Amino acid sequence: GDPMFMGFCESCKAEAGVKTMEKVLPEEQYGIFCSQVYRDVFEDVDGDGKLDSVSKVKASILEFFELPEELKKRRKQAGSGGMPLELNCGNLSQYFFKVDFVKRVAQSRWKKYHLIPKSVPYIDVKLGHKVEPPKDEKNGRRMEMFVFDAFQSCRSVVALQVPRTEYAVVKNVSGKDSPPTAVQALGNLHQGWIIHAGGHFLDAQVAGESEDLKCEISPLVSYDGEDLTGQFPKALSLPFYLPSQMEFTEFSAASAPQARRPSTHYLDWQSDIARHELEVELHAQLGTVLELMEDPSKYDYVGERADEDEVLPTPREEGKLKRGGADAAAHAAGAAAERVTTKGATTGDGE
Repeated sequence: GDPMFMGFCESCKAEAGVKTMEKVLPEEQYGIFCSQVYRDVFEDVDGDGKLDSVSKVKASILEFFELPEELKKRRKQAGSGGMPLELNCGNLSQYFFKVDFVKRVAQSRWKKYHLIPKSVPYIDVKLGHKVEPPKDEKNGRRMEMFVFDAFQSCRSVVALQVPRTEYAVVKNVSGKDSPPTAVQALGNLHQGWIIHAGGHFLDAQVAGESEDLKCEISPLVSYDGEDLTGQFPKALSLPFYLPSQMEFTEFSAASAPQARRPSTHYLDWQSDIARHELEVELHAQLGTVLELMEDPSKYDYVGERADEDEVLPTPREEGKLKRGGADAAAHAAGAAAERVTTKGATTGDGE
């Protein structure tokens, strides 16, 4: 998680939190973090043991399809920053919840369903064939529950607004809000970190989504652009990936021939899949041996131990017991013969 976001929520002593960004255009399809009035809420306000009907103002998130058009377009009065939208806290769907709050709210049976308009294919009964309605024709509703509805049970909820550069949503296969646009946004962000840290690129190259223009810094190196100053004394060229020292030094037998262990970053995801398949195959065939090499104590006997009088002797101890028994028998026989001889001598003297 985001350490700044978590620290912010913790410093505010909040039970829940959400990251937001400024919504600029009314048509942007983001939910809105806002305050909502709940009427006819029954609580014992005056402590007389009876439930009172009151109105409560609580933190809430309204999805874009739940907002009336008039509210979506409503703007604040002109000021130094222009005329921003009145409801401009766009939901980034990154939440913070206290464990104690989750345990408490999990016992509640209260549920809230949201009706989401959808374009749903159907069968024309008269013609008997499948009909695909246009995407802008919402002929169905899907019922869903959202985690942010738990805000209504929170004693305190906070929101942290972050720059829009933090957000790169993936909703479509191609075009707007797709994997290529997310890769483009990440590349631009990381290239900006490098330039801010004093680095520069040959021929003023600009990061992009194509294979020859990708730019990435391992999250093990820098989380938000920190600790990069002085790391780029020479001009860089795209594609560029900055790995961590761990990625150079830690690798398995499956990836030993390679220069460094491949990670799940998008520059070499194909080699990562190949490495993963090889490791799965090795573990399937040599799993026990590999586990024994990594942790020999894992296969130590840790079951119930026998009592001292129940312990079975080892072969060496068993041999000693046999020899000891024979010696004891011979000694007993000798002692008995000696007693017989002594008795006979005593009888002879008496006669």
